[in-house]
Amino acid sequence: MRHVLTVAVLVVSSVLFAGGSAQAASLVVSDARGDVLSADGAGETKVGTSVAHGDIVRTRFAHRQRAVVVRATYRSLQRSGLGTTHNIRIVTNAGLSHYLRVTAGPSAWSGTAVLHRPNGRHVECAVQHRINYGKNVLRVRIPRACLERPEWVRLGLRTAWSDGDRVLVDDAQRNSKAPRLIALTDRLVRG
Repeated sequence: MRHVLTVAVLVVSSVLFAGGSAQAASLVVSDARGDVLSADGAGETKVGTSVAHGDIVRTRFAHRQRAVVVRATYRSLQRSGLGTTHNIRIVTNAGLSHYLRVTAGPSAWSGTAVLHRPNGRHVECAVQHRINYGKNVLRVRIPRACLERPEWVRLGLRTAWSDGDRVLVDDAQRNSKAPRLIALTDRLVRG
């Protein structure tokens, strides 16, 4: 009985006194439907629910043992227009800000992925990506070694595409806003 009481006290203590900032190995973010913005040179305007292509509705950001993984679900992903660019911003505990760009267009709808260092130089890295147009899903996997094996990361996603007359933009973590920098998650500690 004494042993059971000791275990119970330890469990309750760990729950009551668990401190620190909210950190996790993964995070799921929902984004409002119909929050696509149009940039036509005259400024940004909300397009609304009429544009489904590229409208991010849910994103899972994960910092795993061997890789950083981003999986985004869209209202619709189509092989249309001049092309689509998915930009992932990655900030690490070392203060580095990497950018991964997945670009898909008429000559390569399966897309190409390029990781850049903060100075803009290309990082030779075995980044994996898949754009599933049938399921409206983008999945990207970046080996942690390519990011210098960070203790934690902050992640963000923005998708942009052109229909020929304008550029349309959606940020996974901002409803109806697309500031200069991509919005970031809180710290995701390696899981």
